[in-house]
Amino acid sequence: MNPADIAQSVAPLTSSNLSLFHLFWHAHWIVEAVMVGLLVCSVWVWAIAIDKTFLFSRLRRAGDHFEQAFWSGQSLEELYKALSAQPEHSTAALFVAAMREWKRSLEGHARSFAGLQMRIEKVMNVAIAREVETMERRLLVNGTGMTSLTPITKMMAHLTLASLDHAPRSALIICFGMGTTFRSVIAWNISGTAVELVPSVPQLFSFYHADAPQVMASPLAHVVIDDGRRFLERSPARYDAIIVDPPPPVLTAGSSLLYSQDFYAVARQRLQPGGILQQWLPRADKPTQAAVARAIKNSFPYVRVFRGMEGWGWHFLASERPIPLRTAAELVARMPPGAVSDMMEWGPAQAPEQQMNLLLDHESSIDAIIALSPATPALTDDRPINEYFLLRHSL
Repeated sequence: MNPADIAQSVAPLTSSNLSLFHLFWHAHWIVEAVMVGLLVCSVWVWAIAIDKTFLFSRLRRAGDHFEQAFWSGQSLEELYKALSAQPEHSTAALFVAAMREWKRSLEGHARSFAGLQMRIEKVMNVAIAREVETMERRLLVNGTGMTSLTPITKMMAHLTLASLDHAPRSALIICFGMGTTFRSVIAWNISGTAVELVPSVPQLFSFYHADAPQVMASPLAHVVIDDGRRFLERSPARYDAIIVDPPPPVLTAGSSLLYSQDFYAVARQRLQPGGILQQWLPRADKPTQAAVARAIKNSFPYVRVFRGMEGWGWHFLASERPIPLRTAAELVARMPPGAVSDMMEWGPAQAPEQQMNLLLDHESSIDAIIALSPATPALTDDRPINEYFLLRHSL
């Protein structure tokens, strides 16, 4: 071998050979493609983060500006003229829609005040629906949708607490999400504890709910950053209701720890006598639905199941004691006024009894869910049926 070649091969690398540009330029094309992709993704993520930061700040300022103008004593006619061309906030858009219908009715010499009130309510409902549609908010964690502003999360609290055989005093919510269920629990004027694994999630509470600061200021409100199951295993506290809304999708690795028979054994020990566990199960294939249902049935002697009010998902209510069979009117009668107002905030029904009946009219049975896949065993920590979806779907 030529000594010159050997000397050249062992010659020390110069600083120019170690520069990022040199390493990138002489790397394999697959490595270069991956690095370019990571760079693009990084720029994209930062662009979204910066855009959302400015958007949230702008929305808050616009809302504060409208409230200051509305309560300043300024003439509503002047405020309407200033905002009618382009409302700067959803609340302002609702105000403009109502004022526009009011003025149009007066110009048309409306004779019936009841008819005028009905028309204004209809116009406001349309404006609300339009604002919700254009500004629908979702909670994303690692790019995956966790939840949205929906009455389903409200009913997790209201149906559960109203179904107890005694007056509730405390509730535990596992998975904070947007804070809707937590907020609904506090509306019952009882102690509410929410456990959330991701520290940044509760910090967005005020973005999704304008009254979040008031809710968090309540001495009844408690938020704990911890793993929900670990919190249950370590905390000696007992609750009248434990409301579990695991993050979707159901097939996510590790999510079985909040659906397993082992988890329900722990949760059962943390319920007060007659307490109720509410388990929300979103969209899932038949084996997963059956596995979760069987795990709940094996853990609790009394279970009721209700289809979600939007036509998907299941509310499982489980207890060691019989869950009273109450009518919608009886359930509503057990709710404090603040809880009723919270339940009706987003509808979709026009009356509280109708809202409750959206669930009561679609009650199923635990055996019917198990019958979707009768050969599937109960979901356990050692047998996470939901996580083996690729194997099931390929067979």
